[in-house]
This record gives sequence, structure tokens and C-alpha cells, in this order.
Amino acid sequence: MHTDDSCITFSHGGVMHCGDAITLYRARVIRKGLQACKIGLRLNRSYTPTKLFKAATSITGQDYKRGQYDVVIQSLSDWILAAEAAMPVVIED
Repeated sequence: MHTDDSCITFSHGGVMHCGDAITLYRARVIRKGLQACKIGLRLNRSYTPTKLFKAATSITGQDYKRGQYDVVIQSLSDWILAAEAAMPVVIED
């Protein structure tokens, strides 16, 4: 699931995502966008449900039909949990 250079680094300057950690961050943003769309909100004009479903498909590899918000959100949540378990976290002082 992750490459050798994948990590999330926390430091005083902020948080840095490297390698597959970028996809993990992307999955979290897509999941939040879907949760917002499900209740009728849009983060911006480009975050349409169709584009979010396609983005989720590119991450999970599963195809989704229109209106399957709960299925997509759960699939992304499962993927995120698996990715977080495999992702090294570095805390710099």
C-alpha cells in the first residue's frame, strides 16, 4: 500500500505528506466532500458528486452508482484505516 518514501512528518513548521501519504490526504478530503454533498452542501463548484465518486473510484478501485453516498464513504473510510495503519509517522522536534 505504501512505498518506501511514504510518511507523514509533523514538525513545528507544519505537516508534510510524502509519497502515498498524499493519496491518504486526498482520500480524507474526498470523504469529507462526499459527507457534505450527502447533506446538500458543496465545498465549491468543482466538487460535484460525480467527480467525487470518480475520485473515490480511482483510490478504492470500486465502481459506484449515483446516490451511493454511504457505500462510498464507508469504502473510503475502510481504505483510510488500512492506509493509516501502514503509514509511518515521524514527529520532529
